[in-house]
Amino acid sequence: MPRLPDLIGPADLARFGYEAAAATKAAAASARVRRHTRQQITAGTSRLTLAGPGPWRLPQRPVRAITSLTDADGTPVPFTRNGSHLTATACGPLVVVYEHGWPELPDELAELVCSIAARLAAIPDAMLTGARTEQAGGESVTWGTDAYAGTTGLTSAEADALDALFPTLPRSTRLY
Repeated sequence: MPRLPDLIGPADLARFGYEAAAATKAAAASARVRRHTRQQITAGTSRLTLAGPGPWRLPQRPVRAITSLTDADGTPVPFTRNGSHLTATACGPLVVVYEHGWPELPDELAELVCSIAARLAAIPDAMLTGARTEQAGGESVTWGTDAYAGTTGLTSAEADALDALFPTLPRSTRLY
């Protein structure tokens, strides 16, 4: 599988006022966002087989266009699309090829990924080794559970923001 491009770059970090050092964590921030949302996010094309009677919800969002819908013999099948939902005149198995994702990320998502990259770039080395407290003389720093969990994942605020942008949809949808 080819490597997906980072969701942000140095120009995005500069546009939103983040330090250039955060660019070193753009790949990690992009991977964490994609893992949480289970979305490619950037523009792409997917091919999948649809089974059973429709309608079907296509998994990658936003759906930009349906390139083709064919039956097992390769014969084109008429269809209608409403957002991420596809309805056809035939039952599965059908093969759909569709375009999805954003050619350019919306500002709200780009800024969120920039903030995740900046946070990852600023994590103290002691925290990365598993320490929850660091002390030098009379000074002591203790990291909370959310900050500590953010060393390997997202903070709860970041996850909530992503959930608002990519709401969890039911696995099966019944349209009437």
